[in-house]
Amino acid sequence: VILRVMAEATPGAPYQWYRNGVAISGAVGPELSVSQIQFSQAGDYHVVVYNSMGSVRSETAAVLVTLAPPKI
Repeated sequence: VILRVMAEATPGAPYQWYRNGVAISGAVGPELSVSQIQFSQAGDYHVVVYNSMGSVRSETAAVLVTLAPPKI
């Protein structure tokens, strides 16, 4: 899963990604990549971008994790 945000911000502007309202440690760039996603990682994700004028919060992205049907 890759979540990406585009913001008009100064280069090096800090980002912080959140899952279910809790900051994700180390997730501080414009892109959040989760390889081999697990059921426990499902939830509501958003990012906050900061600059000298304050901050802005993205819309929420709901990530659902389901099992693929078996191949017949």
